[in-house]
Formats: sequence, structure tokens, C-alpha cells
Amino acid sequence: MKNVSSFAKIDPAHVLDGLFVPKVAQGQALYGVEGAFDNGTVRFQGVQLGVEHQSVLLAIAARTGRDGAKGVVAHGTSSDLMARQWSLLEVSGPLAEEDVSLVECTAYALLIDAGMGDSTGNYKNLLRLLEQLGSVVMYRSRTETGHTTGGLTHLLSFQHVDDRLIVTLNYRLTHAIFGGQNIRVSLHERHNLRNPVAKILHTWLSAYVREGRSLMAGHGAKLDTLARHVWGNRPATSDGVVRNRRMLLRAGLEEIADARGLDGERAWSYTIAGKKVQVNRSKPLGCVGDDLTPGDVAERLAYDPADPDLDEPRMN
Repeated sequence: MKNVSSFAKIDPAHVLDGLFVPKVAQGQALYGVEGAFDNGTVRFQGVQLGVEHQSVLLAIAARTGRDGAKGVVAHGTSSDLMARQWSLLEVSGPLAEEDVSLVECTAYALLIDAGMGDSTGNYKNLLRLLEQLGSVVMYRSRTETGHTTGGLTHLLSFQHVDDRLIVTLNYRLTHAIFGGQNIRVSLHERHNLRNPVAKILHTWLSAYVREGRSLMAGHGAKLDTLARHVWGNRPATSDGVVRNRRMLLRAGLEEIADARGLDGERAWSYTIAGKKVQVNRSKPLGCVGDDLTPGDVAERLAYDPADPDLDEPRMN
């Protein structure tokens, strides 16, 4: 029996539009991946990341969380392993004061949590995906008392000896895993999905639809709005691309609605009226209150029902 993690906790900034997309063109770079968080800005730059990168990041977050409080550490002294891992993140500015995490695991553990095979080819692919994830840079700024401070960090760092991996995540992901604001993504649901569009959309919906609630407090969203959350801010090249994305979104929603979670029940349902879609998320059996929510990120959404044209989450 494979020891698959049931869920991953990640930071809301790591579902910004366009950070991960269903299909990556060779040589493509991230485009306009930026958002407002906590009186400041988070921005990512580097190679365009795809659905496999997202699967691996979720797997790392899941394995890090399973280590409990042992997984979060400061950057340590100049001679220890943590210091070497932290130095690979190349952290600058005030971010250097933040704690980061470390997890030691096998490549096999990450591959099964990512929903990938465990062949030699998959192992080599995992190292390539980790290298590309580690090359992406996150800039974080914050304005307080009239001053703006900022700094850089890589998304993650890693080392390996054969198939043994040591992975460190940036401070935002670390905070999300160990008690901070987080999004909870069911890996059991994700492993039932085959379509890259469905996987990207499922993660975004996990961030913005609380368990037992509906998308945008029951107001739903336009298909073209969901398309931006899946394909990012890079403009569509033609009307044909727009139509194709709508078709792929419908298929992705159908796949998500068919997926079953750890309890064997369907967690999602949807309806489409014209170009607008409503998505509903069920509350798991035995869930009391909001104990099993996707994270406090939903509390940051400010929706004005008096504005009929607003179908976008607003970040405070």
C-alpha cells in the first residue's frame, strides 16, 4: 500500500494567476505573476512553471507538513546542513530574518505524492522539475510606517544523494505549512484528475471556495475569468484560443465534479448558465464548523454583491 499524503498546505501567493499553467512552451518565461498581499506585493520571475511543477511543489509541501514541528527551522549556523540549504535560497533583505523549512525524503515519496510514476525516467524528470522550481525567484515588498522594504528568495532549494532528497521551501510556504494562512489541497482529489486544466483549476478553486460554500458567495464567475486563473495573464492569441479554453474549462469542471476524496465522496459540483459558472464545494462527512477549510485565505476576499459586474476575488 503506497503511503500517499492526503493533503498539502500551501501559501495563497503560490496560486497567483500564471505561476503554473497547463502547458509550457519551450523557453517560455513567467508573465505578469504578481499580487497584493499584506500591505505589499509578491512577484515571481523565472521560467514558466507547468502542472508537473505544481504537482511536485504540492508533494513537497505535503511531506514537509507530515514531519510536524520538526520541519520548520531557522537558517542555522555556518557549518550545519540547514545553513547550506538556506544559502541556496539566496535570500536578501528583510526576508533573511524569516524561518524556512527542511524535509528529508526519498524521490519515491515525492513521486507518489505528485501522482507520478516511479520509473528511472520519472526520477530524472523529478530532478529537472526541482531544478526549474529552484530557479524561480520570489520578490516580496511591504509598506509600513511610510517605508517600503523588500527582498528576494528562490522558491525552493534542494540537494540529493542518489534518490535521497533534502528540500527547503521559502518562508511563505513554510509559514503556510506550520500554522500560517494556507490553502489546503486534497491530493486524493487531485490524483483522480488527468487533465492538466482540471488540476490547475482544482488548486485555484481549493483556494477560493471554502468547504460547504459556493464560488464568490454564490454569485459564481465567468468562464473567461476562470480561464485567466488557469492560463494566467498572457493574452490569448485568437478568438479560437478563447473558445478552446472555454471548452477545456467545461471538461475540467466535469472531471473535478467526478473526482472523489479520501472519504470516497464527491467534493465538488457545478452548473453553467451561458458563459457563467457556479461551483459548489461540499463539507466532508463528520466535519464540524470550519475546521477543515482550505485556509484563512478565503477570509481575505472582499465581495461587493451590489456590484453585478464583479466576479473577481479582491485581496485586502
